[in-house]
Amino acid sequence: EPVAKLIAEAATWRELLDRRSNLVTEMTGGRVRCVNKRDSYRIRSDEVHAIATVLGLAQVPVLDAREPT
Repeated sequence: EPVAKLIAEAATWRELLDRRSNLVTEMTGGRVRCVNKRDSYRIRSDEVHAIATVLGLAQVPVLDAREPT
């Protein structure tokens, strides 16, 4: 069983995927709901970050391995 589920109407997902809106705006507006067994009160859970990254709605931080100058 999934740890977290993100629930929204099709039109909301389309707005997100077309980049006419962002995930935090839709979540705080109640148009996207996150049902998360581990963390029911935070928007910034690991699961929310993961789904945003998978959908291309967020950037993955990249560690810069270059030596400092």
